[in-house]
Amino acid sequence: VIDEAGCVTKPLQPAVLAGNSADYSASAALENPVRMDTEVFDVNGDFDNSTNYRFTAPVTGKYLLQGHVNGYAARGSLYNYIRFITSNRDYYSIETPSDQVTGNNYYGAGLCVVADMDTNDTFKVAFATNDDSSYTIRGNEANTWLSVCLLA
Repeated sequence: VIDEAGCVTKPLQPAVLAGNSADYSASAALENPVRMDTEVFDVNGDFDNSTNYRFTAPVTGKYLLQGHVNGYAARGSLYNYIRFITSNRDYYSIETPSDQVTGNNYYGAGLCVVADMDTNDTFKVAFATNDDSSYTIRGNEANTWLSVCLLA
């Protein structure tokens, strides 16, 4: 749709904003897929928020993928990382917290990339920390979220 000012909107353009609805514990011994069970919007119905927590590209193109995970662990960790897993390539961002104190240590890791995706390629978010026990991934879409938008 082109309005009188020349602004173009594409009402069926794939776009998603999803998040995690509640805090939950994860095992620090493993990389964990991040639960994204709440949709703020899913314009084209391409995101599975029930079991796989993944976006499936409806068409071939360049997609803007963004995400962030917030949480806390019982002790300090030396590193945390967020991983974007796509059908074609994986992307990582490693964060090294500046403080190593006793008690709940808060962390966050985020990532943004423009990815080449083909029809039916998928994208999901995973997270890990080197804390040797369990950690908590923070709930609500303000803390832990992903977004996807078809650019071209």
